Amino acid sequence: ITAPVQPEALSSPNTRQIYVVTNRQRNAEGYLAPTRSSELSFLDTTVSIPPEHVSGEAPTFSARPDPQKHFVIAKEVQIASLPELAKSVSSSLSGHPRRDREVTVFVHGFYNTYQDSLFRIAQLQNDFDMPGTVVNFAWASAGSPLGYAHDRESALYSRDDLERTLRAL
Repeated sequence: ITAPVQPEALSSPNTRQIYVVTNRQRNAEGYLAPTRSSELSFLDTTVSIPPEHVSGEAPTFSARPDPQKHFVIAKEVQIASLPELAKSVSSSLSGHPRRDREVTVFVHGFYNTYQDSLFRIAQLQNDFDMPGTVVNFAWASAGSPLGYAHDRESALYSRDDLERTLRAL
């Protein structure tokens, strides 16, 4: 399932900022797909969490999301480069108390779509009231129970990009 960005959800009382580093290609509709890209992409996203979300419940989402019921991508802004992303992460940390200046890098497992990974880390950030700033490293998983061979190859393909990301942060 791919879902559109819904800027109207920015007015939601419960949003989470998630930085994204991904080697997923964009498909014809412009969504991040399960295919691998030779170039990394960097995003500053905002995820809206539905008002009735119960801590510990898995995120719900839909191809036609309703911000009252589903996790929603409310904002997605492209960042030009890894150094620029690291600078944005550092800047976002400066707004936190010194004891909360942590960076959490979330790396999803096999069988995860882009939305699975993005909404899961938003849920974790929300439910555990995680301090600091969150970065979602979204490698090109097929997001399918039959895609384990693809996922294994994608995970191996992504390890140098993950190392570069960790070193930059």
